[in-house]
Amino acid sequence: MSVGEFYRLLVSWFGRQTHITSEVWRDGDMISITARAGAGPGATVTGQEKDIASLLQKAAEEVYRQTQPYRYASYVSENGKNDRLAETVLRGLAAEGSTARERAWALSGLANDALSSADLPRALAQQHAAIGLDRNFAMSWDNVKWYEGVLGHEENSLKGGREAVRLMQGNVEGELTERARTLTLLLDRGDTESDIGDFLAALSDYSAASRLPEYSGEAEGARESAAFALALLHDVGAARTQWQSLPATDDAGTQDGRISSLPNFYADLADWHAVLSTQVAAEAALQRGYFRHQAAQLLWPYFALALANTGRAADAEALVGKTPLDCDVCLRARGKIAALTHDWTGAAHWFEIVSRRSPSIPFADSEWGAMLLAKGDFDGAIAKFKIANEKGTHFADPLEMWGEALIRTNRSDIALAKFAEADKYAPNWGRLHLKWGEALWYVGNKDEAKKQFSIASHLDLSVADTVALARWRASA
Repeated sequence: MSVGEFYRLLVSWFGRQTHITSEVWRDGDMISITARAGAGPGATVTGQEKDIASLLQKAAEEVYRQTQPYRYASYVSENGKNDRLAETVLRGLAAEGSTARERAWALSGLANDALSSADLPRALAQQHAAIGLDRNFAMSWDNVKWYEGVLGHEENSLKGGREAVRLMQGNVEGELTERARTLTLLLDRGDTESDIGDFLAALSDYSAASRLPEYSGEAEGARESAAFALALLHDVGAARTQWQSLPATDDAGTQDGRISSLPNFYADLADWHAVLSTQVAAEAALQRGYFRHQAAQLLWPYFALALANTGRAADAEALVGKTPLDCDVCLRARGKIAALTHDWTGAAHWFEIVSRRSPSIPFADSEWGAMLLAKGDFDGAIAKFKIANEKGTHFADPLEMWGEALIRTNRSDIALAKFAEADKYAPNWGRLHLKWGEALWYVGNKDEAKKQFSIASHLDLSVADTVALARWRASA
């Protein structure tokens, strides 16, 4: 390796032109190499001339450590050289970095180390500390969104996502390349849209992200998220097709991520037997990853719901009772299980807690309304659907169920507007078109009712809705 090649190695690491000075001298059969960037102390290494390649490597690494400590720590860790050294470098930078941004980068790096050790609470604390130093640090907000979501803190996750989107829409030079920024922005925007029930907009962003070149697994994440969005749009066939079309991969982490996501995916499809069929594989896959201590948040709520929906209420209550009380998806699962057993008071208790502490998230209010609808409290249900709609104006579920509640109160004329509004945000929802047809029939518009029944017949329907549609079409 020549000095010129040595220089080019450093430039490739720094990503920009960095002026390097160097000297090489011989003392017998030994040589010494000194390299420095600017006025820094530089690095001197000594060894035998036959080892010049490794000596150049060591000198380059030391200059890298002095001038780019965060990137050096990442390099050391990612190349399996010395995780303890990487942590030492980052702790030093966190304490003594010359700028708040440098110290924030170091804390973010320490958070990555904590995550590698499956210590999610510590990783989250480090990211929050980084934000405390630099509130405009987009990457830490992006990670806060992710970590808080894994822990089931839906409001905090949405806040993190919104801040990440705001910052990534501006200038993030020095944090992300343009390629990474474009992909991450689309994924974060899709996540924030999903968080308030705007699954159609989220699907658009996820689809756009999935077509971009891969960066840090985010295009893969976008493809998976597109399948979830389709499921939550009640487009069951399209969701299954999207999931089945995920590209084949030999990457063990990607494979485990898909396997551990399946219980959630099948729960969104209300395919409860499929949820239970994934239990052993999903728990094993999760144990091999960063979130092996978060099965209670990531898996148990869906297994418990599946148990309740397949006639095993006692088992469901026992499992969901082990989930943490600060986890929103866990409490919402408790509420839905209570509703299935007609424990209306218990269900309301769990939904109320989540609704109060997640004032921007519509799901608890929508599910609370669904419980009241099942109970027969139509006015109470409508009140909850109204709140859910205010929180998530493009969330189709509360609008559709609001329409159903209006039918039950003999106000099909008003229900029509709710169904038409819901159709803007979930156009391929079979039950929506079935109920829309019913409302049209009740107001005497039988021709339009038949059109809605025809649309419903080509979309995904539950067994019960398929029977109801057949009955309506026979009477028509």
